[in-house]
Amino acid sequence: KERGQGIERELKKMMMTDQYEKRQYDVEIELQRERSNT
Repeated sequence: KERGQGIERELKKMMMTDQYEKRQYDVEIELQRERSNT
């Protein structure tokens, strides 16, 4: 049971970091788009 909770916690952490990285990626795309506009 303990191990199951640990895995669940790891999955949550991975999902959170994945969302964070995706957001960072989106921001990068936005910045590049703005730069190419000018």
